[in-house]
Amino acid sequence: MSALLVENIYRITVDQYHQMIEAGALTTDDKCELLDGYLCKKKLKTPLLCATVTMLRTLLGELINPELYAVRQFCPITLQTSEPEPDIVLVPSYDLEYCRRHPSPREVSLVVEIAEASLPIDRTTKLQLYAQAAIPQYWIINLVEKFVEVYTLPSDSMHDLNYRRKRIYLRNEIIPLDLSDNATVMVPVEKFMLHKNSSVSLAYSGD
Repeated sequence: MSALLVENIYRITVDQYHQMIEAGALTTDDKCELLDGYLCKKKLKTPLLCATVTMLRTLLGELINPELYAVRQFCPITLQTSEPEPDIVLVPSYDLEYCRRHPSPREVSLVVEIAEASLPIDRTTKLQLYAQAAIPQYWIINLVEKFVEVYTLPSDSMHDLNYRRKRIYLRNEIIPLDLSDNATVMVPVEKFMLHKNSSVSLAYSGD
């Protein structure tokens, strides 16, 4: 029964998705995003997820030149068949340009998904979409196992929608983040990943 239903589900294009939004058929009350032509329910934003997003966005804002890059939070990017809304995306600081459209893959230096219950989707569907779009760096902040999965070198084969390199970073390690201007910034995991035995104190510390 499930296979029959999936076979008959109608997929929509990104243009059709935009038309639905413009016509009011979809509003901000509809908690969905377009993934490979399907309208999918967005993940639940728990207090821990939101706190982690805030800490990482604050940290990247301190490390990266704001005149060159913008750190966007919960904002869409437009892919060929999808319009996901990553937890964090790093793009050039084209403020006026992004008033007219969402960033395209060629403008994205980094996508970050923060994973709790969404971990299976972030490791499969979203990973494949970001690899297919040739987004150079994809991080999954794994709040379940308390480490960061860093994916780089997207495959250029349509038969292998994956990244050629994966590395795990623990809380006491530092992630090198490569920027489009050939600069690299070092991102300490402990600045945004709470310790496994941490209490509920979620305040960011810049120390």
